[in-house]
Amino acid sequence: MKTLSYADGNAVIMNGFSAGAVIAEWMTYGITDFGIPSPPVKAVITCSGMLTLDADEMKSMVGPNAPPAFIIHSIGDKVVPCDSAILMANRFEELRRPYILHIETGKAHLIDHFEINHSDGMTIVEAEIAWLDSFEHPK
Repeated sequence: MKTLSYADGNAVIMNGFSAGAVIAEWMTYGITDFGIPSPPVKAVITCSGMLTLDADEMKSMVGPNAPPAFIIHSIGDKVVPCDSAILMANRFEELRRPYILHIETGKAHLIDHFEINHSDGMTIVEAEIAWLDSFEHPK
């Protein structure tokens, strides 16, 4: 990646939906030894993903220096249980690490980031952009 002129190898943002979110979460928090250095992940955006449903395993994966996460899930998700998202948010809260948790009620697996209101009149995608921007331009 460092050879790509348009990529900043020091500012990797992992982002994914469903299986892509599972990969983003595991690449960032779950797998620590590929035999090569892990990418310097700066933040994670995960929608309908799942790292683990075991609290002790979550504690071992999400440590005190874990990159911040914007976690999006739906209580009504029948494909991937929302419990993992709540468990991850609780772990971030316990560590006092930055995170945002957006939980939809009564929605299915697919969440429309461009239509659903997150907060302050922003859609989810607008909130994601503002959140990422806060890392580049802290107040």
